[in-house]
Amino acid sequence: MAKSINWSSQFLQAVQSEPQQLPYIALRLGALYYDNQYWVPDEVVDIRVNNEVIRKGQVVAPVRLTTIGALTSTEFEQLKSPLKTVTAVIDYLQQTYQPDEPITEQTVITVVEYINLDFVLAD
Repeated sequence: MAKSINWSSQFLQAVQSEPQQLPYIALRLGALYYDNQYWVPDEVVDIRVNNEVIRKGQVVAPVRLTTIGALTSTEFEQLKSPLKTVTAVIDYLQQTYQPDEPITEQTVITVVEYINLDFVLAD
């Protein structure tokens, strides 16, 4: 199984309509992906929505560790459209990954930057 970046179903249309060659980012809670350098530059990964492979992507930079509150304006531009504010990111991560523990601006996250590649054709 290939490494992947997985999005929830609310982002299906975005994943399908995003152009190639523009950088996007995905956020994951905590430092696990960073500590293990799970994604590495130039690696081709699956871009999934609800675990279904929609297209391929390529990691374009080393993963980075930061906090939600330290995300830059450029990084907010690289996120999916509903995730353009600190509050929206906190709400999304809370609902998607950590419903039982509070997430704040000081919560540590791993940032992976990637570009979209080709779509995966159904068999």
